[in-house]
Amino acid sequence: MSACRGPEDVLIAAWYGLRFAREALRTLEGDEVRVFSPGARTAGSGPDFRSARLSIGGCEVCGEVELHCDTAEWARHGHDRDPRYDGVALHVSLTSGAEVVTSCGRRVPRLLVSPLGNEPSAWRRVPAVAAEAGIGPCHAASAARLVRELECLGVERMRRRAAHFAEWAREDGEDEAVWRALAEAMGYGANYEAFRALALHVPWRSLAATPPGPDRATAVEAALLQASGLWPADSRDPESRVRLLHLHATLPSPLAEAFRSAAWRPAVRPPDAPVRRFAALAALVANAASPATLLDEWAAATDLAHAAIRVPPLSYWDRRTTWGAPTFARPVALVGQGRARIAAASALLPLVAALRPGSADAATRSFLNLTALPEDHVTRFVRFRIFGSPRGRRLSAAAQQGLHHLYRAGCALGKLGCPKCELAKRVGLR
Repeated sequence: MSACRGPEDVLIAAWYGLRFAREALRTLEGDEVRVFSPGARTAGSGPDFRSARLSIGGCEVCGEVELHCDTAEWARHGHDRDPRYDGVALHVSLTSGAEVVTSCGRRVPRLLVSPLGNEPSAWRRVPAVAAEAGIGPCHAASAARLVRELECLGVERMRRRAAHFAEWAREDGEDEAVWRALAEAMGYGANYEAFRALALHVPWRSLAATPPGPDRATAVEAALLQASGLWPADSRDPESRVRLLHLHATLPSPLAEAFRSAAWRPAVRPPDAPVRRFAALAALVANAASPATLLDEWAAATDLAHAAIRVPPLSYWDRRTTWGAPTFARPVALVGQGRARIAAASALLPLVAALRPGSADAATRSFLNLTALPEDHVTRFVRFRIFGSPRGRRLSAAAQQGLHHLYRAGCALGKLGCPKCELAKRVGLR
């Protein structure tokens, strides 16, 4: 298991277990705070906890809670401009350096806490082991058995996704199913739903008339950019202006109604910015006769499926995270090795299993052989709850997918989700 990322992971686990130093909790604004329930951990971006039950200054509230090492990170992460954070009822941090203000101008109460048993000097070397309430009973089983069951849960998750894709194909055809699944894969965590909605808003049939080749890549990127609502204002960067004019020339008339830009969440990693992913998705389908024909390539070599979805650095986007002047010091792939493995686990291999039955067993074997995926907050959190420590054996991609399954099946609720936990039942603890 990967090491604890540092103070914020400690803080999140401590909040989950409500394990703080015993002095009375009081906001920097002077109001007493009582915590009846920490809430449910949020999947993906957005406030860290939802539906927390609190009393602030004697008034009971049920709302969202955001946690940072320092209050200044609220503005640094752009939450002061993001309407999704307007419902935050309490901001929790280890140190304070600034006020916390929502996009609508409301000041959020600030609470400073000290995780019990963790002095500042130990935050980076001591895990949040003081948060006993956040550790699940499953950690009492042997690590080897837990890993085996996690991989089984990961395979079940893959098969459920395959069934989902098969239903799409029955309803709308293979091309639309593959197109939609690839779009979801480009969205990853933060913009998963937005990319799925975009693929429905711009279906493959609206793009299929453009013949394979560079013109298709341009047309697909332009259509996605326009429909997303992320078309930029006139750029002062000459290269960006030329590219935008070129993209605009491929747009059909009349234009599709665009999303509001608020539908998109800021990417945690700059290379994952949605506008880069539009170009990556366009590159993936540019030279194929249709999205469904990509399935035959993946089915013929399932063990290389993760390599098939890699997108190298492309002209213009090789050094940029958004429209404007270059921001990278060196060329950066649009879809690198780690993100390609995520796409293989969540989209390519389930698609092969669903739509090419003769290669379903090979797809499952390739899924089980995938090496570890890049960590995210879900895998770190559930791994801590299961193993009771931020360190442990390196998990396969299948086991990590099992962690995601458990998170959505109830692990996000902490001990409230334990009575129905599939993993506890599988290892004989319930």
